[in-house]
Amino acid sequence: DQLCLTPHQIKKFVVTHREHLHPKGYATLFLFKVEKNFFVALVHWDDARRLKVDVRRLANDFVWNADYRFRVVLPQLAL
Repeated sequence: DQLCLTPHQIKKFVVTHREHLHPKGYATLFLFKVEKNFFVALVHWDDARRLKVDVRRLANDFVWNADYRFRVVLPQLAL
């Protein structure tokens, strides 16, 4: 739960920190939770330089391929 962002935080990050999204069309990942279910928002640029968002349910049977060079955004936790 501590690694999750809220949908509002994800939107705010995308609007205020676009320069940190992967520049070559690869997705930037954001973990969030709805009720007891975990999801990943994949934010990426399409070929026309428009932002696209896909949402996937985080499941144990899905493998995230490192070939896609994902970036992951997590909240800064207090020490």
